Parts: sequence; C-alpha cells; structure tokens
Amino acid sequence: MLGNQIGEASGKLTNVKVLEYAGDRSRVEVSFQGQGKVGNIGVTDIGSYWQEVRPGGVFYGEGGPVWLTDDGEVLSWKGFGVGRSTGAGFAASFGCAGAIQTSSEGLAHLNGVVAIGEYEVDAEGNYRWTLWEWTGQG
Repeated sequence: MLGNQIGEASGKLTNVKVLEYAGDRSRVEVSFQGQGKVGNIGVTDIGSYWQEVRPGGVFYGEGGPVWLTDDGEVLSWKGFGVGRSTGAGFAASFGCAGAIQTSSEGLAHLNGVVAIGEYEVDAEGNYRWTLWEWTGQG
C-alpha cells in the first residue's frame, strides 16, 4: 500500500547516448536535470539511467538521481523502472521502485523506505516524477 508522498521533481533530459546498438534490444543512457522537493525541502535533481527496449515494446531501465538539497544535504535514489512509449520522440511513462540513501540526520528515516513512483517524459524530453513511501500494509 502506498503511504505518504516522499517527493516530486520536474526538469529536462539533458543527454541521450547510445550504449549498445542491438536493433529492438538497443540500450541508451539518459541524463537529466531539474528541480523539486523531498519532503518540504527543495532539491536540485540530477542523474542518469540506462534503458533498453524489451520484447513487446516494453522499456526497462535502472539508475536514478542524486538530490542536492537547498540546505546542503545529499540524497540518492537507486532503482528500476518498467514502462512504455506514450507517443513520439521521448514520450514514455514508467512505474519505478527503489531505495533512498542519505547521511542527512533530518532525512535519515528515508534510508529504510521503499520508494514507489511514477516517471513521465513528454515528446520534447521534459520529465516529471513523483515518489511515495510503500508501507507494506494492505
């Protein structure tokens, strides 16, 4: 069951690099940068992930951002996502899951949380994600 919202951010894909050309199983690396919030704290959202197309047009990827908070703390999220194309260009929608790591005392409770999210990209490479805490209670 999903619990409290952990955070959200939006921004722009900044680079796409082909890592492996293998027809419909090709793999790319995607870099991004934006702004958002984790809890009530503003963050700069920077990161990258690799993504491949699997049979049936399913996208699978792994990676994640580093969040630099407005008050000088650092958090990272590492996870995976599964999604599909939603239109032309970069347009895609993903469901994702992962874990947060930080040495921040004020955000240390996030170290023990499974973060479940939605990640959307439009045709022009603008992205938006939202993460929620998974509580495990049904």
